[in-house]
Amino acid sequence: MCTYLPLWAAGAFAAVVFFAIWFGVWNDARKWPSVTFTPNGISFDERHGHYMKTAEVVVTLASASLVFIPTLRISAHPGWYSFALILLGACVALCVLFMVFLTYFYENFLYVASTYKAWKYALINALGFTALVCFATAYTALAIAIAGAALSGNLAKP
Repeated sequence: MCTYLPLWAAGAFAAVVFFAIWFGVWNDARKWPSVTFTPNGISFDERHGHYMKTAEVVVTLASASLVFIPTLRISAHPGWYSFALILLGACVALCVLFMVFLTYFYENFLYVASTYKAWKYALINALGFTALVCFATAYTALAIAIAGAALSGNLAKP
């Protein structure tokens, strides 16, 4: 088994998910008459805070996982662990970019509302949802690897 395949697979997976979400959302949003942070005059400030806190929690969990997963003493299926680590690293990067662009685009919108376009809306959605998909997929890969190690008797004894 090639141990480099999961690294390429993780990067390709994240890229395909990102561009699929970005294109799908952009293709839909560009048909709208306008894209706004404040539909029907409802303030975005409270939702902005919720989005930021959610992204911070995901970054915290993914970062902690990046630190603690390499300490697992499981020799079976190292490719699955590298796949999960790459996805968790991508999750952290995507969440940070999500927070940066969400805040940047919102601040620009507050001064000139016409600066918020469909591609920006699609970018924010693609960053956020790709980060969540990478996070969920990484933990699914870990569950598969640990279950495989447990079934084959390769778990380390304490």
